[in-house]
Amino acid sequence: MFPIHATHITLQSARAGRDTVPVDSTSPSPRVPNRWKLLPVLCAAALCNPAFGSFDEDLFDLSLEELLQVPVTSFRSSVVRARDLKRAALVQQDSIVSEDISDFPDLNLAETLQRVPGIAISREGGEGRQITVRGLSANFSRVTMNGMDVMAQSATTLDSRNTLSTSRAFDFDVFSADLFSRISVNKSYSADQQEGGIAATLELHTPQPFDFDGFKSNISLKLGDNQYTSDQKPQMSLLVSNTWDKVGALATLSYSQRDTVEQGYSTTRWRTRTTTDIGPDLDPTTAAVLAGGLDGVPDTTADNLWFARHNRYSYWGITQERLGFSSSVQFKPSDTLALNLNLFYGEFNNDKHEQHLATNGSAGTALGTVNALEYLNNNGDLEVVYGEFSNVDLASESRIDQQNTEFYNLVADGEWQLSDSIQLTGLLGKSRSNLQTPVSDKVYLKHTGSITTDFRHDRFYGTNTYNFDTNDLSNWTLRELDFHENQKISELGQAKTTLKFDLDNQASLEVGMAYLEFFRDSAGYMDNDYARLQPTPLNNGVVDNIHSFTAPSGQHKDIDWVIASVKNTQRFYGLDGQVDASNLTEAETFDVSEHTRSAYAQYTWGNRLFDRTLRGNIGLRYFQTQVTTHGMLQATRIRRSGEYSDFLPTANLVWSLKDDTLIRASASRNITRPDTERLSASAIIRNDPDGPSGLSIQAGNPNLRPISTTSLDLALEHYFNDIGYLSVSLFSKALDHFVVDETVLIPYGETGYPLAFLGDGQNTNTQYAYARPVNGDSTDFHGMEFSFHRDLDFLPAPFNHFGIITNYTLARGTATYRNVQASSENQTKDFIGLSRNAANATLYYERNNWGARLSSNYRDRYILNVEGGLADEDERGYHASTRWDFSAFYKWNDQLKFTLEGTNLTNQREELYTDSNDRLYGTTYSGRSYFVGLSYTF
Repeated sequence: MFPIHATHITLQSARAGRDTVPVDSTSPSPRVPNRWKLLPVLCAAALCNPAFGSFDEDLFDLSLEELLQVPVTSFRSSVVRARDLKRAALVQQDSIVSEDISDFPDLNLAETLQRVPGIAISREGGEGRQITVRGLSANFSRVTMNGMDVMAQSATTLDSRNTLSTSRAFDFDVFSADLFSRISVNKSYSADQQEGGIAATLELHTPQPFDFDGFKSNISLKLGDNQYTSDQKPQMSLLVSNTWDKVGALATLSYSQRDTVEQGYSTTRWRTRTTTDIGPDLDPTTAAVLAGGLDGVPDTTADNLWFARHNRYSYWGITQERLGFSSSVQFKPSDTLALNLNLFYGEFNNDKHEQHLATNGSAGTALGTVNALEYLNNNGDLEVVYGEFSNVDLASESRIDQQNTEFYNLVADGEWQLSDSIQLTGLLGKSRSNLQTPVSDKVYLKHTGSITTDFRHDRFYGTNTYNFDTNDLSNWTLRELDFHENQKISELGQAKTTLKFDLDNQASLEVGMAYLEFFRDSAGYMDNDYARLQPTPLNNGVVDNIHSFTAPSGQHKDIDWVIASVKNTQRFYGLDGQVDASNLTEAETFDVSEHTRSAYAQYTWGNRLFDRTLRGNIGLRYFQTQVTTHGMLQATRIRRSGEYSDFLPTANLVWSLKDDTLIRASASRNITRPDTERLSASAIIRNDPDGPSGLSIQAGNPNLRPISTTSLDLALEHYFNDIGYLSVSLFSKALDHFVVDETVLIPYGETGYPLAFLGDGQNTNTQYAYARPVNGDSTDFHGMEFSFHRDLDFLPAPFNHFGIITNYTLARGTATYRNVQASSENQTKDFIGLSRNAANATLYYERNNWGARLSSNYRDRYILNVEGGLADEDERGYHASTRWDFSAFYKWNDQLKFTLEGTNLTNQREELYTDSNDRLYGTTYSGRSYFVGLSYTF
């Protein structure tokens, strides 16, 4: 209904500063690189140059408010408005502006954002979920809605994608794109912004009644299908708005249902293994290598061969329901006073079911008796690509998840012109995101048989064959039932006010203060191993009478196998609703609260330098944050706290080289706060020296400092006379206080934990391996962006209605990771989530009553996480991928429009790799989706 088009805007800002309240002795002093010393010179040159003349008040035909009131009735007009917003801004910014009705075929807000220069997305169920900006992961971006900081979370059933993240990452799949009229992505910083987004601040704006002239109503209907689901699901959006002189009211509603599928083949890592359980037909050389010897002499102390774990066919099905509602009331009793009240409510509900047909031999591999084996040398690792195995433990895993997100945001704000030169603005808001997973339950069936695994033809999609019918119920028995529940609540409260003084026609001064309260509560419950290690209330010991709760399955595209109905299995064994408060999982249970007070001053001017327009601002922001966290320590609730503060200078300049060409320069300092899980007071103390973890402590760290950055940006922008522009920008960030996981061996008495948790015969001098996150490393990050948009109106008719939008981002940045692969060695790798290359391109054709667009999105490979504990892998990440989307519209008249859309047209497969030696972790397909729709404006 309010389609969003990624026509980008590029603006810039600046920061510098120093750390004032160290809270952790492990934190080094912040760096201020030599290049930062240019900031005073930059500001002095801008303010004191004798070539300054008087400011030309006609430099900009429209104010920001007037720009936002320009009607947007087509894709081209949305492009024009976004271009004008870009040109008028002082910070480096990209904007996406709504078209009246039709848009790109975006399934949610994340899909929309992927078309912005520098933004790449991660996916869940074939849909976008989180974003990275210029290679910095989602944790580094801050999100506001109608001026207030917000947080929204969803979840995934794929453990490899961090099932229930406790980071600060915003999950954009919670919202439909048609609820928003404008999105601005501020990639640089100015002092009037709340601190917290090193990568970017994303401003989400819902439509307002005074955006329209009088009464406005629109309804949009869509019907969608996917090649793997073959069922038609509805999407609907509605807007009603009206104004009555000084009062306006608006309401929007969006609702959609959708079934999604991901399916493929996965290993969940590889692992080195030896065995002497060898069949008689295996050649002696291979048998010796299998037993651990490379020289033909068996050595069971050496692990030489890498085996895939689980070797599983996998299927994830999701029934998705998304509801969104927003309302706005605006009151303008006079020309000097404006009041706004905005309410936003959203629900995102997912019923998920997944099945796996997997091996469960030694360490999850296919190892039983080895009858045949082929391997290759992968950078020194002997990687098994073919094997014939007998007496193998096999498993059919069934899992169900109910994941429900409820979100609301209430914001009241106002603007009061106290006099011709003094303006007062204020905002008061409350936001809450509640993610609940009341059900996350599993049932495992088992069978012992023979399997052949083959990776010779496709290293990233295995082929299995079995010596039995996997879809015959008589071949399976019950193994176990597992239960898990969790909940994550995020609440924010914000109040801020600003006083602006117009000093003259050339300059203004703003001063402001703000209070921001953030609260995160996380709780988890787990109760596992029923029928295997724990007795069941009903039918205990009955494992082969599975007909009442299992059935053959034909869901996977490659193979069928028997699956269990999780609910029916639970009822058969009397375990329905088993998990309760007594099954608390300490590592998942904690809360963190932050109270931040801040104040800023910012000077903004417009003047002329060498007879060309120069605009800019300089500012300084101060903040102080108090952190309080509660957690669990050996079943005891504990409390810890910390505090930090900082000054954040900023500077932004925009100089018009010519009427159609701008140079932007900015320097700034900003922060990103640590993930809440890392701040947790929870700790696990293991005091058994003979246990699998030895004498060890694993804990959070409430005294972590925020990650800070000093940023420099430089851009050149050229605007064409008609629609279009060319932009080239360079960016560089120096990051300090990077958070890393560190393990040190120290006396227990230096940890600060109570002596009561020591084991027998231990004292304060007993050495413990103490693992926790700390501030440590500094690093640099840099790159460039290229953006180009042009109507091809110079072509002969009818080709003059074509246009192109394209952008490319190059980014480079590395960090040092500790104890990688449990090796006690540090390694330097790319930032988590950084794709070194990313690009978007759209080719469009538009007439007055019809048009079409073909879009492509490319993302280079990137690291998802770096392993610090297991020896199976040093990193995990995704290979490069390219997705193609299509949309077309036809206007029957001014009121009625028809649309046709397609997403993931090539059914791009997602390849998740394990280890820098590039082995298969999981490959999935999500299928092509198609939508037909219509919209009507009253």
